[in-house]
Amino acid sequence: MSRVRDPVVAALLTAFEEGALLCDLSGTIRQHNRRAVHLLASPRAEPPATLIGQSAYAWLDEHLLRHALAEVARPRTHPDDQVEPALFAVAAPDGALFRVKVFPVEAQEGPLRQVILTMAPLAHWEQTESLEGQFLQEVIEGQRGPLASIRAAIETMVSYPGMDEAVAAQFQGIILEQTEVLSTHLSTSLEAYAESFKAAWPLETMSGATFLGTVQRHLAERLEVPVDVEPPAKPIRLRIDSFALTHAVGFIAQLTRNATHCEAFLCRLRPVEAFVALDLVWEGTPLRLARLKNWETQPIELEDTVVSTTLREILTRHRAEMWSSADDAHAYVRLLLVPS
Repeated sequence: MSRVRDPVVAALLTAFEEGALLCDLSGTIRQHNRRAVHLLASPRAEPPATLIGQSAYAWLDEHLLRHALAEVARPRTHPDDQVEPALFAVAAPDGALFRVKVFPVEAQEGPLRQVILTMAPLAHWEQTESLEGQFLQEVIEGQRGPLASIRAAIETMVSYPGMDEAVAAQFQGIILEQTEVLSTHLSTSLEAYAESFKAAWPLETMSGATFLGTVQRHLAERLEVPVDVEPPAKPIRLRIDSFALTHAVGFIAQLTRNATHCEAFLCRLRPVEAFVALDLVWEGTPLRLARLKNWETQPIELEDTVVSTTLREILTRHRAEMWSSADDAHAYVRLLLVPS
């Protein structure tokens, strides 16, 4: 921990497992913990000895941070208008994403003067260990009874190989019935776990340029074609599940490449009236609506998890729509998103 003036705040920052900064409303860093230094440091340079006195805008997206500071400092005129921590996602110097929460530090009197920022890597599956434990426990408990019945029926049939055919048929019926119980229980548990798993991922505010960079890296890992990006002319904020939406774009790009044999993609983001259009562009002709509708119902596996979702589920969660069109010699698939 760097040398600090307030031992209470110093102890609080040390208690955070995440990186933590204490900032004033101008964005100047007043205190921090060691984890914050390592998160914000470039992987190609030695971590700085201290961040105290530096501007958080030098490390975090200025537009998003200004918006978050203004939101937590906004005067509340109604008792039901509670102060909630602001939430957004940014890219670390090494390109990895991490989530930032901004908490107000309530003053005993007078207006808000300071906030605490916490920062944690965006590794969604690491945040669901309790869900996984609960899921495994429910699966184990639900399988004990049926497995015991199946084992007893099999052992009885093995012990009495010459039993009457009618009695043997009864034991076979028990085995079939309990096998179906096991299958149904496992399917139901997986569905419930998947819904809880996906619900644990909140939407976070992210700059459009950061999201395009994330998509570009994701596509580069999955496709053997060049992928360029065209950031918006003016800063755009998105409220998205970056993990799910990035996988959705990768899914669309893979299927588009298979369908069109295109040799390169351009991913662009631009305002369209009150919305934001995320376009995946290639040279060729647009895709038929029937093909896109078929894609919407296909499962998308979410990396190292047992969870799968569909493109339609991801679009619905983001209140987004998808279609394909063309301008000049270029075709595109467009996801129409609601800005933050």
